[in-house]
Amino acid sequence: MAEYPAITPDQRSYSLGRIPYAEHVGASGVAYLSRIGTLAVGQTLDLPYDYRPAAELAQIVEHHETQHGEPFTLPAAIWCGHTGGADIADVTLRWIYAAAPEPEPAGSGRFFRLTVSLLAVGVSIGPTVSGPVLSGGDPESIIGAALPALPPRPTPIPDPDILPPTITETPSTDGQLPAGEGIVEGVMEMRFSTHGLADPGEGIVEGVLDITYTPPP
Repeated sequence: MAEYPAITPDQRSYSLGRIPYAEHVGASGVAYLSRIGTLAVGQTLDLPYDYRPAAELAQIVEHHETQHGEPFTLPAAIWCGHTGGADIADVTLRWIYAAAPEPEPAGSGRFFRLTVSLLAVGVSIGPTVSGPVLSGGDPESIIGAALPALPPRPTPIPDPDILPPTITETPSTDGQLPAGEGIVEGVMEMRFSTHGLADPGEGIVEGVLDITYTPPP
């Protein structure tokens, strides 16, 4: 992993990227965000060079050709004069070229201009958390806010129109026991309700269960 040439750019244009997340909608309709990784993605860095000698920019072109798409680090010279704090310069990022560098003549055969576009390889920002990302701090200290509490499920309310579970048996001796001494065959009817315990469409609200029992011969 060869380091980028120590050539200080005229300025820097940096994008912080974003935290990968997915949106979820709960059964109650509350939407929240859940981070799906611990690597920030999408950081970009543009390094413009104006009126530089060809030999100087040739170092950057050669570096691009020898990297073959492999990530690399940036020397301190790239951040020389940076006054934005430690949020960028003190974090070790690895970069790849977003595009091949192409020097252009700058009004003279001896000087050229070039803008190098870099894309950061994922950088770890700590344990996975959920919720909106808070602002402030360096990428290593970015945290998420706590998820909003889901509303409690409704308290079951007895429905006077729904009977409690009942069992109705129809005895039959079927020739095996004297009448009245036992049940050989029967039909059990159970009425049940989940009123107040399930949202519409999530379960059975009301029903009748018939079970017929026939003993083995």
